[in-house]
Amino acid sequence: VLAFIALFLLIKYRDRLNLGYWRQQKVSTDVPDMLFGLDVREESLPDDVSAEALRLFNQNNYRAALALLYRATLAFLVKHYDFVLEKGATEGDCLRIVTRQLQLPTQNEVEYFIDLTRAWQLTAYAHRNVSAQQMEALCRDWAQYYDKKLVNQSRAAGDENE
Repeated sequence: VLAFIALFLLIKYRDRLNLGYWRQQKVSTDVPDMLFGLDVREESLPDDVSAEALRLFNQNNYRAALALLYRATLAFLVKHYDFVLEKGATEGDCLRIVTRQLQLPTQNEVEYFIDLTRAWQLTAYAHRNVSAQQMEALCRDWAQYYDKKLVNQSRAAGDENE
């Protein structure tokens, strides 16, 4: 009986145990619509994410402001990188993937994601608000790293300089 229970638990939790023999390869190219209950479809995002997040923050809607930045960042990562999450993944799982598996262009982008995730968790779960200065910095950096127009312009300028 103990052997069957052990076998059952081993099979049930094989992914969490990271046993390479049973690890399932993810071949799904489907982009998820929702992560953590957040809509990450590109069409669900405003044209100017950082400006909208600041507007929400200035209206004392702190959670919505950070949720917008966080889900827009997830949407960008899902679309432009091999960012795949298992069902039931947490923000900690996202951090692990971004810091250990994804190859973002700069270390600053990795650190930005860490700061954004911490700010999101602080607001969403600890019910503590970030400062106005921190929110402004998160919005400014989001625009620098993820705004389609700015990213395309900076990459085009980089191509011209080469």
